[in-house]
Amino acid sequence: MEKGIKAKNGKASLLDVVRHLIRKGVGLPTLPATAQKVVAATQDPDCTPAQLEAIVRQDPALAARIIKMVNSSFFAGMKEIHTLPEAFMRLGFARVKDLALAVGIKNAYKGVQGHLRKELEYLWKNAVASGTACREIAQACGHANPEESFLAGLVHDIGSAFIIQVLHGLGKKDPTIASLPENTLKELLAALHPTVGAEMLESWHFPATICHAVRHHHAPENAGQEDHLAWLLFAGDLIVRKLGLDGAPPQEDISLATHPSFQTLKLTDLEIGKLLVDLEEKAREIDAALG
Repeated sequence: MEKGIKAKNGKASLLDVVRHLIRKGVGLPTLPATAQKVVAATQDPDCTPAQLEAIVRQDPALAARIIKMVNSSFFAGMKEIHTLPEAFMRLGFARVKDLALAVGIKNAYKGVQGHLRKELEYLWKNAVASGTACREIAQACGHANPEESFLAGLVHDIGSAFIIQVLHGLGKKDPTIASLPENTLKELLAALHPTVGAEMLESWHFPATICHAVRHHHAPENAGQEDHLAWLLFAGDLIVRKLGLDGAPPQEDISLATHPSFQTLKLTDLEIGKLLVDLEEKAREIDAALG
């Protein structure tokens, strides 16, 4: 049994129970149908913007949401747009794909009440901030695709969201789980979320590069020195915590320039300084755009 997550009277630990439910796939969320089609289409090297536009058009709510996001302060140009073709022209194929997936992914952060709901809200804010940070880092270092990096940052802790959904279900039958102490919840999430998240993304047919990086984002050295995406996820998390972009108090004592993740990505002090200046406003704007 894991230390700190042991049940009373010698029964199986809560960690064991959650692991068992996850292995059985209990409550494993699925992406909305349109988001599944977007993932499948974008894995096809021959997929065209017109084909992706046709998929998005099948979901009027998603199409309207994308147009609204394109007109937000984060993406807006000089002229307000009103149609999907205009959205594709402004943002490009890759970014529209990521926005469509982000809208679908957000469903994993809904449907929970009580104190666990606050944890999900924090996780979504962290996801948006991390996605934004990862995209900016990728643009600065040139070692990873910025849009893939945004998506990887957005989903890097999605395993935690699923575990909370499982706990919410268990809490309906067991009041002690419904009021789980915060430190116990943190231990549980820390023990399981990288593996659970990677398995979720694999079941959603996400790119293998993202699944691998998510599995190792807390120990990027295990992903391989050349797996820059795993290192980038770690670096993005450090910036989010240093600036407090996830709503938690800023951890200003975090040193970025001397950290192995930033050294691996070969970011200079000047580039790191620019990231810190630019990120706070950008993270706030993308958070507002994704709602």
